[in-house]
Parts: sequence; C-alpha cells; structure tokens
Amino acid sequence: MDSDSRKQLLIQAYKGRAAVYNFIGEKQKARSDIERGINLARGVNDKKFLADLFIHLADFYLSIAKFKEMIRSSKNALGIYKKMLDKKGISEALHQIANVYYSLGKFNFALNYYNKSLKIAEKIKNYSRVAATLNNVGNIYYSQGKYSKALYYYKKSLKLKEKLRDKGSIAKTLHNIGAIYARIGEYKKSLSYLINSFKIKEEIGDIWGKATSLLSIGEVYNMLSDYNTSLEYFQKALETYEKIGDKWGCACCLKAIADICIETNELKKGLVCLHKSEKIANKLRTKELLCDIFISFVKCYNKKAEVNNARTYIKLAMDLAEEMRSESRKGIILFLRAKVEKNKEDFKKSIAIFDKLNESYQLAVTYYYYSEFLISQKNVRPAIELLEKSEKFFKKIGNKCYLEQIKKLKQSIE
Repeated sequence: MDSDSRKQLLIQAYKGRAAVYNFIGEKQKARSDIERGINLARGVNDKKFLADLFIHLADFYLSIAKFKEMIRSSKNALGIYKKMLDKKGISEALHQIANVYYSLGKFNFALNYYNKSLKIAEKIKNYSRVAATLNNVGNIYYSQGKYSKALYYYKKSLKLKEKLRDKGSIAKTLHNIGAIYARIGEYKKSLSYLINSFKIKEEIGDIWGKATSLLSIGEVYNMLSDYNTSLEYFQKALETYEKIGDKWGCACCLKAIADICIETNELKKGLVCLHKSEKIANKLRTKELLCDIFISFVKCYNKKAEVNNARTYIKLAMDLAEEMRSESRKGIILFLRAKVEKNKEDFKKSIAIFDKLNESYQLAVTYYYYSEFLISQKNVRPAIELLEKSEKFFKKIGNKCYLEQIKKLKQSIE
C-alpha cells in the first residue's frame, strides 16, 4: 500500500471517528479529528474527501452555534462539489447553508436554499436528503406559526423516514410533530410523540437529542402548570447541554427555567436566568431565541410592575417578531402589551391571531386575562362568555392552576 492510500484510509478513519464523537457529545474531539482529516485531504489533493470533511465541520459548528464558521465551511464544500459536478454533494452543502439561515431567523433565505437542495435531491433520488429537507421546511413553517403547513411537511418527512428505517431521523420528526401538538393544545398527543422520540434517542445513544426532548417535555408540563415536573425536566436538559458544550441549548434551558420562576413569583431568580440566557443568545445572534427571551422579560417586568422596562422589551420583541414574520410571537407580544397598557384592542388582535393559528392554549390564556380586564371595566357579560371558553379548554387539559383562578374570578362577580 502506497503512502497516499494509507493517508486516504486515515482520512476515512478520522471522518468516521469524528462522526461518533459528535454524536456522543464529544464536540472538541470531533473537531480535532475533522481538522486532521482536512489537512491530510489537502496533502493528497483528494477533493471529495475534503468537501465531505467541510460538511462535517459545518455540522460541528452548527452544534455549537458558530454560524459564521458554519457558512464558511458549507460554502467551501459547495465550491468543491460544484467543480466536481457532484450533485449529491451540492445538495448537502445547500442544505447546510439553509440550516444556518434558519438558525439566524432568515427564513426566506433558508427556504430558498432548502428548495434548491430538495430539487436536486429529488432528481437524483437521494431520499434521505429529501426526508431531512422536508422536515426542515416544516421547521420554518413552525417558526412562522403556520402549524397546518408544518404538520403536513413533518408527516410527509416521517413517512419517508419510516420507509428508510432511519431511527435517528425518525426521532427528530416525531419530536417536531410533538411540538406542533403542544402548540395547538393537544397535550396527550404531544407527550406521546415526544416520549416516543426520547425513547428512540436513548436507544441509539443520541445525547444532544435526549436533551432536546427533555426540554420540550418540560415545556408541555409548564403549559399544564405542573411546575415542579417541568423544572425537573428543564434542569436535566440544562445539565446535559452543559456537559456537551451546547450554548444554544443552555440558553434555551435558562430561559425556560426563568419562565417557571416568573410563574411562581421568584422574579429575582427569573431575571438572573434571563440575563444569562440573553448574554448567550446575543453572542449566538439567534433571533428566534432572543425574541423569546425578550418576551419573558416582558412577563417578568409586568409582574414587577416596572412598566418602562416592560415597554422596552415589548418593542425589542415586536421588532424581531415582525422581521421573522412570526405571527405566533406577534400574538403573544400583543397579548402582553394589552396586559401592560390595559389595552382592549391589543387583546382583540391577539385573540384573532391565536384563533387563526389554532393555538388553543394561548387563546384560552388570553380569554382569561381579557375577561379579567373587562371585569375591571365593569363589562361583566362578555367577560363571563370568555371565562366559559377559557374554562372549557383548561378542563379538557386538566390545568388545575388556571381552573382555580377562573373559579376565583367568577366568585368575585357573583
């Protein structure tokens, strides 16, 4: 065996070991092996291996939310694949670039690159790439609050993944479908999908995926006002993200823990968590996460009766929501502004958005607070109608916390 052949085998070994390290959360070891492989590939002038390794490097940068570096690596790969006329490689690189734009909240750019990737993948019958791209198109529609469209793409992706028997990919799409059902108030369905996803991730040793599932399951319990169970899941997820060095995941968990603190009136602790989360999100420049953090700041400052601070974060959140064209977030911000400013029109606008998006949980919450506002204005009859709608939903999901609040509010007007 000549020297170049030995080097090519070593490149393959580095590439394979890096994939294993990345999968089990050993991120820096993965990066080290990828860079060794890149240096060897350059030495033997193996363009195919070099491009493939740049794709692996892009995956690594995505996992630690270094988006500039990810775009650079993906474009390096794309340039090489284009020179080689490697259609499969071109599709992979386009997909990676789309992933970056999605993470940065630039959804139109992301959708453009996903569609380019999908068109090539369908043409060359690369069904694993087709399935992954359909899933990610669903992610964009989910982020924009277009849940019916998102569910269509997720289920289309899942059907294809099940044919391919790709457990890791199946787990991801099951997770996404569970997240949709949580948004529209189907919590039993949501937990079923999320738990099934978690079990598969546990079976295949997907540490990062398990952390993501723990976070999402915690969010469902938060919606059910089971704060102790929710906090347990958030803390387990945070520990896992910290262990594997995932800053984005840590920021999400800190924000989620802050939300629990706000609900349970531990406002000082909530602000500490939010500031930590905001600091990370600013470094990562992730618009979706920043918008969600700003929304949580509004909730906290509203509870503290610090109106000017609440207004500041309302503007910051609304600017991002409009930039991303996220109707769901816009509805939440209008609802919070209605609470802060005691504004009847904002309550109505938020109700219209949640009704259109079929976001049952947010709709029921808004009904409750709008009825509270109407009662304060001595407008009792429409308030009772809204309370009954809210009560019907919370009975359905068994949210004892809101049912108790509704009971007290009804007693106050008897």
